[in-house]
Amino acid sequence: MANYGLDGHIEYQGIPVWGHQPSFEIFDKLTVSLGIDHIIQHFDTWLLNGPVLKRSGMAAITSCYPPIESETVPAVTVEACQGCHVIAMTEMAQRAWNRAGVQATWIPHGVDPDIFHPVEAETGIDQRRGLNIPDDALVFCLVATNNWRKNIGMQLQAFARVSRGLKARGKQAYLMLHTRLTEDLNNPAGASDLESLISRLKLWRQVRIPPQWALPFFPDEEVARIYQISDVNLLASCAEGFGLPVIEAGACGVPSIITAGGAQEEVLGDGGIAVKVATSFYRMAPLDSWAGYPSFNGLVKAMQTLSDDESRAVCSEAAMENAERYSQDIVSQYWDWYLQSKPLVKEIRQATARDMQELKGRQCE
Repeated sequence: MANYGLDGHIEYQGIPVWGHQPSFEIFDKLTVSLGIDHIIQHFDTWLLNGPVLKRSGMAAITSCYPPIESETVPAVTVEACQGCHVIAMTEMAQRAWNRAGVQATWIPHGVDPDIFHPVEAETGIDQRRGLNIPDDALVFCLVATNNWRKNIGMQLQAFARVSRGLKARGKQAYLMLHTRLTEDLNNPAGASDLESLISRLKLWRQVRIPPQWALPFFPDEEVARIYQISDVNLLASCAEGFGLPVIEAGACGVPSIITAGGAQEEVLGDGGIAVKVATSFYRMAPLDSWAGYPSFNGLVKAMQTLSDDESRAVCSEAAMENAERYSQDIVSQYWDWYLQSKPLVKEIRQATARDMQELKGRQCE
Protein backbone atom coordinates (compact mmCIF):
# COMPACT_ATOMS: atom_id res chain seq x y z
CA MET A 1 0.00 0.00 0.00
CA ALA A 2 1.35 3.42 -0.96
CA ASN A 3 0.76 6.42 1.29
CA TYR A 4 1.87 9.37 -0.83
CA GLY A 5 1.10 10.36 -4.39
CA LEU A 6 -1.09 7.45 -5.50
CA ASP A 7 -4.86 7.37 -5.71
CA GLY A 8 -6.57 4.18 -6.74
CA HIS A 9 -4.80 0.98 -7.78
CA ILE A 10 -1.86 0.12 -10.03
CA GLU A 11 0.32 -2.91 -10.63
CA TYR A 12 4.09 -2.69 -10.27
CA GLN A 13 6.09 -5.64 -11.62
CA GLY A 14 3.01 -7.83 -11.19
CA ILE A 15 2.39 -6.68 -7.61
CA PRO A 16 -0.94 -4.90 -6.89
CA VAL A 17 -0.48 -1.55 -5.12
CA TRP A 18 -3.34 0.36 -3.53
CA GLY A 19 -3.03 4.02 -2.77
CA HIS A 20 -5.02 6.69 -1.04
CA GLN A 21 -4.08 10.08 0.32
CA PRO A 22 -3.95 10.02 3.23
CA SER A 23 -4.09 6.24 3.06
CA PHE A 24 -4.12 5.60 6.80
CA GLU A 25 -7.68 6.92 7.06
CA ILE A 26 -8.85 3.71 5.34
CA PHE A 27 -5.96 1.47 6.41
CA ASP A 28 -7.96 -0.77 8.71
CA LYS A 29 -10.92 -1.07 6.31
CA LEU A 30 -8.66 -2.06 3.42
CA THR A 31 -6.82 -4.55 5.62
CA VAL A 32 -10.10 -6.27 6.42
CA SER A 33 -11.78 -6.06 3.01
CA LEU A 34 -8.70 -7.21 1.06
CA GLY A 35 -7.80 -9.96 3.52
CA ILE A 36 -4.29 -8.57 4.04
CA ASP A 37 -2.06 -10.88 6.06
CA HIS A 38 0.76 -8.49 6.87
CA ILE A 39 1.37 -4.77 6.56
CA ILE A 40 4.78 -3.25 5.83
CA GLN A 41 4.53 0.41 6.80
CA HIS A 42 7.25 2.31 4.98
CA PHE A 43 7.13 6.04 5.58
CA ASP A 44 7.89 8.31 8.54
CA THR A 45 5.99 6.45 11.25
CA TRP A 46 6.05 9.44 13.59
CA LEU A 47 3.51 11.12 11.27
CA LEU A 48 0.89 8.74 12.67
CA ASN A 49 0.95 10.97 15.77
CA GLY A 50 0.83 8.39 18.53
CA PRO A 51 0.34 4.61 18.86
CA VAL A 52 -2.44 4.50 16.26
CA LEU A 53 -1.43 1.06 15.02
CA LYS A 54 -1.53 -0.40 18.52
CA ARG A 55 -4.91 1.13 19.29
CA SER A 56 -6.34 -0.11 16.00
CA GLY A 57 -5.37 -3.71 16.77
CA MET A 58 -3.18 -3.92 13.66
CA ALA A 59 0.20 -3.68 15.40
CA ALA A 60 0.65 -7.46 15.62
CA ILE A 61 0.49 -7.80 11.83
CA THR A 62 2.43 -4.62 11.01
CA SER A 63 6.14 -4.24 10.32
CA CYS A 64 7.28 -0.64 10.63
CA TYR A 65 10.15 0.22 8.27
CA PRO A 66 10.77 3.93 8.90
CA PRO A 67 13.93 5.81 7.89
CA ILE A 68 16.17 6.57 10.88
CA GLU A 69 18.61 9.34 10.00
CA SER A 70 20.93 9.49 13.01
CA GLU A 71 22.24 7.58 16.01
CA THR A 72 18.97 7.89 17.96
CA VAL A 73 15.34 7.04 17.24
CA PRO A 74 13.00 9.99 17.92
CA ALA A 75 10.65 9.32 20.84
CA VAL A 76 7.61 10.00 18.64
CA THR A 77 8.75 7.24 16.26
CA VAL A 78 9.21 4.78 19.12
CA GLU A 79 5.71 5.62 20.36
CA ALA A 80 4.14 5.22 16.91
CA CYS A 81 5.73 1.76 16.49
CA GLN A 82 4.43 0.37 19.78
CA GLY A 83 3.48 -3.29 19.52
CA CYS A 84 4.69 -3.58 15.91
CA HIS A 85 7.53 -5.53 14.39
CA VAL A 86 10.36 -3.15 13.49
CA ILE A 87 12.73 -3.31 10.53
CA ALA A 88 15.89 -1.20 10.30
CA MET A 89 17.19 -0.32 6.85
CA THR A 90 20.73 0.29 8.16
CA GLU A 91 22.82 -1.32 10.88
CA MET A 92 23.17 2.14 12.42
CA ALA A 93 19.39 2.30 12.75
CA GLN A 94 19.29 -1.21 14.17
CA ARG A 95 21.71 -0.15 16.92
CA ALA A 96 19.62 2.97 17.57
CA TRP A 97 16.48 0.89 17.96
CA ASN A 98 18.28 -1.47 20.34
CA ARG A 99 19.34 1.49 22.47
CA ALA A 100 15.68 2.54 22.57
CA GLY A 101 14.80 -0.91 23.93
CA VAL A 102 13.24 -2.16 20.68
CA GLN A 103 14.39 -5.28 18.85
CA ALA A 104 14.77 -4.53 15.14
CA THR A 105 15.65 -6.70 12.16
CA TRP A 106 18.16 -5.31 9.63
CA ILE A 107 16.93 -5.39 6.03
CA PRO A 108 18.45 -2.79 3.69
CA HIS A 109 17.05 -1.42 0.46
CA GLY A 110 18.19 -3.16 -2.69
CA VAL A 111 18.85 -2.49 -6.37
CA ASP A 112 18.13 -4.60 -9.42
CA PRO A 113 21.50 -5.36 -11.10
CA ASP A 114 19.67 -6.12 -14.35
CA ILE A 115 18.70 -2.44 -14.48
CA PHE A 116 21.43 -0.65 -12.55
CA HIS A 117 24.75 -1.67 -14.08
CA PRO A 118 27.63 -0.14 -16.05
CA VAL A 119 27.30 0.20 -19.82
CA GLU A 120 29.86 -0.10 -22.57
CA ALA A 121 31.82 3.09 -23.24
CA GLU A 122 30.26 3.45 -26.68
CA THR A 123 26.77 3.27 -25.23
CA GLY A 124 27.56 5.95 -22.66
CA ILE A 125 29.00 8.21 -25.33
CA ASP A 126 25.91 7.79 -27.52
CA GLN A 127 23.68 8.67 -24.55
CA ARG A 128 25.78 11.76 -23.82
CA ARG A 129 25.63 12.91 -27.41
CA GLY A 130 21.85 12.64 -27.25
CA LEU A 131 21.96 15.26 -24.49
CA ASN A 132 24.55 17.42 -26.25
CA ILE A 133 27.29 16.55 -23.75
CA PRO A 134 30.85 16.26 -25.10
CA ASP A 135 32.39 12.78 -25.07
CA ASP A 136 35.27 13.75 -22.78
CA ALA A 137 33.30 15.95 -20.34
CA LEU A 138 33.20 15.24 -16.60
CA VAL A 139 29.56 14.60 -15.69
CA PHE A 140 28.14 14.91 -12.19
CA CYS A 141 24.60 13.79 -11.35
CA LEU A 142 22.16 14.58 -8.56
CA VAL A 143 19.00 12.50 -8.12
CA ALA A 144 16.86 13.88 -5.30
CA THR A 145 13.55 15.42 -4.30
CA ASN A 146 13.64 19.20 -4.19
CA ASN A 147 13.36 19.95 -0.47
CA TRP A 148 15.55 21.45 2.24
CA ARG A 149 16.90 18.08 3.38
CA LYS A 150 18.56 17.31 0.05
CA ASN A 151 20.74 20.46 0.19
CA ILE A 152 20.57 20.91 -3.59
CA GLY A 153 21.40 24.62 -3.49
CA MET A 154 24.78 24.12 -1.84
CA GLN A 155 25.65 21.32 -4.26
CA LEU A 156 24.80 23.55 -7.22
CA GLN A 157 27.06 26.26 -5.83
CA ALA A 158 29.87 23.75 -5.32
CA PHE A 159 29.41 22.46 -8.86
CA ALA A 160 29.66 26.03 -10.20
CA ARG A 161 32.98 26.55 -8.42
CA VAL A 162 34.45 23.19 -9.45
CA SER A 163 33.35 23.58 -13.06
CA ARG A 164 35.03 26.99 -13.29
CA GLY A 165 38.26 25.46 -12.02
CA LEU A 166 38.05 22.62 -14.49
CA LYS A 167 37.33 25.01 -17.34
CA ALA A 168 40.51 26.93 -16.53
CA ARG A 169 42.37 23.65 -17.09
CA GLY A 170 40.59 22.92 -20.37
CA LYS A 171 38.06 20.42 -18.95
CA GLN A 172 34.27 20.76 -19.30
CA ALA A 173 31.86 19.75 -16.52
CA TYR A 174 28.13 19.01 -16.74
CA LEU A 175 25.41 18.17 -14.22
CA MET A 176 22.52 15.74 -14.71
CA LEU A 177 19.90 17.15 -12.32
CA HIS A 178 16.95 14.84 -11.69
CA THR A 179 14.56 16.91 -9.58
CA ARG A 180 11.68 19.34 -9.73
CA LEU A 181 13.04 22.84 -10.32
CA THR A 182 10.32 24.75 -8.49
CA GLU A 183 7.76 24.01 -5.82
CA ASP A 184 4.60 22.18 -6.80
CA LEU A 185 1.87 24.61 -5.71
CA ASN A 186 -0.62 21.75 -5.39
CA ASN A 187 1.68 19.81 -3.07
CA PRO A 188 4.04 22.27 -1.37
CA ALA A 189 7.02 20.69 0.36
CA GLY A 190 9.42 23.54 0.99
CA ALA A 191 11.17 23.26 -2.37
CA SER A 192 13.78 25.79 -3.52
CA ASP A 193 13.55 27.91 -6.65
CA LEU A 194 16.33 26.10 -8.48
CA GLU A 195 15.55 27.79 -11.78
CA SER A 196 16.55 31.16 -10.33
CA LEU A 197 19.65 29.73 -8.68
CA ILE A 198 20.82 28.04 -11.88
CA SER A 199 20.32 31.33 -13.72
CA ARG A 200 22.20 33.28 -11.06
CA LEU A 201 25.09 30.82 -11.20
CA LYS A 202 25.03 30.95 -15.03
CA LEU A 203 24.85 27.17 -15.29
CA TRP A 204 22.08 26.55 -17.82
CA ARG A 205 24.53 25.51 -20.55
CA GLN A 206 25.97 22.85 -18.24
CA VAL A 207 22.83 21.53 -16.51
CA ARG A 208 20.70 18.81 -18.08
CA ILE A 209 17.20 18.05 -16.76
CA PRO A 210 16.14 14.49 -17.67
CA PRO A 211 12.72 14.60 -19.35
CA GLN A 212 11.24 11.84 -17.22
CA TRP A 213 10.85 14.23 -14.27
CA ALA A 214 7.68 15.50 -15.97
CA LEU A 215 6.17 11.99 -15.93
CA PRO A 216 3.85 10.73 -13.16
CA PHE A 217 6.12 7.70 -12.67
CA PHE A 218 9.88 7.44 -13.19
CA PRO A 219 10.91 4.11 -14.74
CA ASP A 220 13.98 2.63 -13.10
CA GLU A 221 15.54 2.15 -16.52
CA GLU A 222 15.43 5.90 -17.14
CA VAL A 223 16.92 6.70 -13.74
CA ALA A 224 19.68 4.16 -14.38
CA ARG A 225 20.62 5.99 -17.59
CA ILE A 226 21.35 9.11 -15.56
CA TYR A 227 24.01 7.26 -13.57
CA GLN A 228 25.33 5.46 -16.65
CA ILE A 229 25.96 8.81 -18.33
CA SER A 230 27.66 10.23 -15.22
CA ASP A 231 31.07 10.05 -13.58
CA VAL A 232 30.27 11.22 -10.03
CA ASN A 233 27.02 11.10 -8.02
CA LEU A 234 26.18 13.92 -5.58
CA LEU A 235 24.07 13.26 -2.47
CA ALA A 236 25.53 15.62 0.15
CA SER A 237 22.22 15.85 2.01
CA CYS A 238 21.49 17.26 5.44
CA ALA A 239 19.90 13.97 6.50
CA GLU A 240 19.20 10.58 4.92
CA GLY A 241 17.47 7.52 6.28
CA PHE A 242 19.31 5.37 3.75
CA GLY A 243 20.47 7.11 0.57
CA LEU A 244 19.25 4.83 -2.23
CA PRO A 245 20.96 6.84 -5.04
CA VAL A 246 24.31 5.90 -3.50
CA ILE A 247 23.86 2.20 -4.25
CA GLU A 248 21.99 2.82 -7.50
CA ALA A 249 24.96 4.87 -8.72
CA GLY A 250 27.45 2.41 -7.23
CA ALA A 251 25.85 -0.49 -9.09
CA CYS A 252 26.48 1.53 -12.28
CA GLY A 253 30.14 2.01 -11.32
CA VAL A 254 29.68 5.63 -10.24
CA PRO A 255 31.19 6.79 -6.91
CA SER A 256 29.24 9.18 -4.67
CA ILE A 257 29.91 12.24 -2.52
CA ILE A 258 27.79 12.33 0.63
CA THR A 259 27.59 14.03 4.02
CA ALA A 260 29.35 12.14 6.82
CA GLY A 261 27.79 11.03 10.08
CA GLY A 262 24.42 9.66 8.99
CA ALA A 263 22.91 6.51 7.59
CA GLN A 264 24.27 7.02 4.10
CA GLU A 265 27.89 6.90 5.28
CA GLU A 266 27.30 3.25 6.15
CA VAL A 267 25.66 2.69 2.76
CA LEU A 268 28.55 4.41 0.94
CA GLY A 269 31.27 2.13 2.27
CA ASP A 270 34.47 2.87 0.34
CA GLY A 271 32.59 3.81 -2.80
CA GLY A 272 33.14 7.55 -2.63
CA ILE A 273 33.87 10.42 -0.25
CA ALA A 274 32.02 11.44 2.93
CA VAL A 275 32.29 15.18 3.60
CA LYS A 276 32.54 16.26 7.23
CA VAL A 277 29.59 18.07 8.80
CA ALA A 278 30.21 21.79 9.29
CA THR A 279 27.00 22.70 11.14
CA SER A 280 24.55 20.46 12.99
CA PHE A 281 21.09 21.68 13.86
CA TYR A 282 18.05 20.49 15.76
CA ARG A 283 15.11 19.54 13.55
CA MET A 284 11.64 20.57 14.63
CA ALA A 285 10.04 17.55 12.98
CA PRO A 286 10.34 14.93 14.14
CA LEU A 287 11.28 16.06 17.64
CA ASP A 288 14.52 14.70 19.11
CA SER A 289 16.24 14.52 15.72
CA TRP A 290 19.22 16.27 14.18
CA ALA A 291 20.52 17.11 10.74
CA GLY A 292 23.71 18.71 9.43
CA TYR A 293 25.11 20.74 6.56
CA PRO A 294 28.36 19.49 5.05
CA SER A 295 31.40 21.74 4.84
CA PHE A 296 31.16 23.73 1.62
CA ASN A 297 34.92 23.74 1.16
CA GLY A 298 34.99 20.02 1.96
CA LEU A 299 32.34 19.40 -0.67
CA VAL A 300 34.31 21.34 -3.28
CA LYS A 301 37.49 19.45 -2.38
CA ALA A 302 35.71 16.08 -2.67
CA MET A 303 34.39 17.01 -6.12
CA GLN A 304 37.86 18.10 -7.17
CA THR A 305 39.34 14.83 -5.89
CA LEU A 306 36.90 12.72 -7.90
CA SER A 307 37.54 14.88 -10.94
CA ASP A 308 40.87 13.06 -11.13
CA ASP A 309 40.62 9.96 -13.31
CA GLU A 310 42.80 7.73 -11.12
CA SER A 311 41.08 8.64 -7.85
CA ARG A 312 37.69 8.17 -9.43
CA ALA A 313 38.63 4.77 -10.87
CA VAL A 314 39.59 3.45 -7.42
CA CYS A 315 36.31 4.64 -5.90
CA SER A 316 34.32 3.35 -8.87
CA GLU A 317 35.56 -0.20 -8.34
CA ALA A 318 34.83 0.01 -4.60
CA ALA A 319 31.35 1.42 -5.30
CA MET A 320 30.48 -1.56 -7.51
CA GLU A 321 31.77 -4.04 -4.93
CA ASN A 322 29.81 -2.29 -2.19
CA ALA A 323 26.60 -2.24 -4.26
CA GLU A 324 26.75 -6.02 -4.60
CA ARG A 325 25.90 -6.23 -0.90
CA TYR A 326 22.59 -4.56 -1.74
CA SER A 327 21.72 -6.65 -4.78
CA GLN A 328 17.99 -7.25 -5.10
CA ASP A 329 18.63 -11.01 -5.18
CA ILE A 330 20.32 -10.88 -1.78
CA VAL A 331 17.87 -8.45 -0.18
CA SER A 332 14.87 -10.46 -1.41
CA GLN A 333 16.26 -13.46 0.48
CA TYR A 334 16.29 -11.35 3.67
CA TRP A 335 12.64 -10.43 3.08
CA ASP A 336 11.71 -14.03 2.36
CA TRP A 337 13.26 -15.18 5.63
CA TYR A 338 11.69 -12.31 7.56
CA LEU A 339 8.15 -12.73 6.27
CA GLN A 340 8.18 -16.49 6.71
CA SER A 341 9.33 -16.11 10.30
CA LYS A 342 6.53 -13.73 11.28
CA PRO A 343 2.98 -14.77 12.31
CA LEU A 344 1.39 -13.40 9.16
CA VAL A 345 -2.00 -15.09 9.06
CA LYS A 346 -3.11 -16.25 12.47
CA GLU A 347 -3.44 -12.88 14.19
CA ILE A 348 -5.37 -11.17 11.43
CA ARG A 349 -7.81 -14.03 11.06
CA GLN A 350 -8.53 -13.99 14.79
CA ALA A 351 -8.50 -10.23 15.28
CA THR A 352 -10.62 -9.27 12.27
CA ALA A 353 -13.00 -12.19 11.73
CA ARG A 354 -15.87 -10.34 13.37
CA ASP A 355 -15.10 -7.09 11.51
CA MET A 356 -14.95 -8.94 8.19
CA GLN A 357 -18.39 -10.44 8.77
CA GLU A 358 -19.80 -7.04 9.67
CA LEU A 359 -18.20 -5.46 6.58
CA LYS A 360 -19.57 -8.18 4.30
CA GLY A 361 -22.99 -7.68 5.83
CA ARG A 362 -22.89 -3.95 5.11
CA GLN A 363 -21.74 -4.58 1.53
CA CYS A 364 -24.70 -6.88 0.90
CA GLU A 365 -27.24 -4.36 2.15
